[in-house]
Amino acid sequence: EILRNIQEKDSYKIQTLSLQDQWKGKFSHKQKAYNIDIGFDTDTKKVILRKWKLEMTMGIPQKSPFTTIKMLDGQLISSDEKSDIVTQSIDGGVRQMINIYSSDAEKIYDFSLTLPDWYTLTQDGSGNIVVKNLSGNILSYIGRPWAKDANGNEIPTHYEIQWNTLRQFIDFDGKTAFPIVADPAWCGASIASTNWINRWWTHPWSLSITPTACWRLTIWWAGGLNVNYSWEELLVLTPSSIHWNKAIGTQVFESMYYQYACHANFVPFKSNWNLEPTRPNVGYTATISAWCNPN
Repeated sequence: EILRNIQEKDSYKIQTLSLQDQWKGKFSHKQKAYNIDIGFDTDTKKVILRKWKLEMTMGIPQKSPFTTIKMLDGQLISSDEKSDIVTQSIDGGVRQMINIYSSDAEKIYDFSLTLPDWYTLTQDGSGNIVVKNLSGNILSYIGRPWAKDANGNEIPTHYEIQWNTLRQFIDFDGKTAFPIVADPAWCGASIASTNWINRWWTHPWSLSITPTACWRLTIWWAGGLNVNYSWEELLVLTPSSIHWNKAIGTQVFESMYYQYACHANFVPFKSNWNLEPTRPNVGYTATISAWCNPN
């Protein structure tokens, strides 16, 4: 019933990846393609995300001494008298789905984080959270939160940063239809793959991009999540080629960026995003008007 309720409120039906029992209450799922390891430690009640041999953890917000943890369909469910926290490994990251039973439940959920040395939490103007170091290198990001009641209506929710604690406020009342589902999604990778393909069109050579499920989910819901978070990752993953040398400040570079931003902001769930370096730089607004494919 818990998982069914969560699935009904998940508008995007993101596929979950099974966490595997490793040893004595420790579970993990290795996403080798991204050098990411998603884990969960039932002793410390912390979710673990490892990337580039750097480790971050996020604690479960439930404080009750009666909290129980069980595995169901490859997902870990932490339950107390008033709520469930379902930890799911998803392509490119992890999310913790909060299932709230009644108006007696807490309205504030504290996710305590431990970060690698020299990394901090920052929040942008749209409410998204970024984990980055002093040089500005982004390690992971958490998209702006959402919450829905039993009827699918949106419930006001937002994050605040209290030192290394991510605090989520969920503003429900006695008139709210329960249960409520809310979703912090924590992404460690934005791009699943990039590949040059020849489609034999007017603009034959395309950089075909497959975003991760975590990035698609957060960019769609976040509404203002800076596409630069993933654009930098794309540049690293895509070698310079005869089709695009990635020279910054050129008309080609700007055209590719505008095509990318258009796909991210308007068609994030398209299976592949195809960017053509031979398309003209017409500016972002005109790129949107051309359905991301200016001529």
